[in-house]
Amino acid sequence: MTREEFSAQVTAALNNAIANKSLDAWFFNDFDCEWAGKDNCEINKVLNAVIPGDWRIIDIIGNATNVGVGVFYEKNYDMYLELACYDEDYEEFIDDFELYTDFPPYKFDEEVLARISHIK
Repeated sequence: MTREEFSAQVTAALNNAIANKSLDAWFFNDFDCEWAGKDNCEINKVLNAVIPGDWRIIDIIGNATNVGVGVFYEKNYDMYLELACYDEDYEEFIDDFELYTDFPPYKFDEEVLARISHIK
């Protein structure tokens, strides 16, 4: 499968998850900076059950809500994914995502870069 085909499948799966409110907005809030921590394995398992690929959580960043933005990496297609919930009233389900075929438009710190290189 090409990178473009994979991206289209991921986008379709995430649009479906958003429409059906099937991806809990809080599932990645237990992120552990230890890359192979038990919580991270559970986070990865939840996401990989919903979308194609072998995604690994690499960071969580703020978005001015309690949910934050979960940042994931897929090594086979060298892609990054951000998942967020921007609904100010409910914050129950993921309602937004960005898929990047290159680094996201911000810099990762050394710790996150080390996690990425460990996955690669």
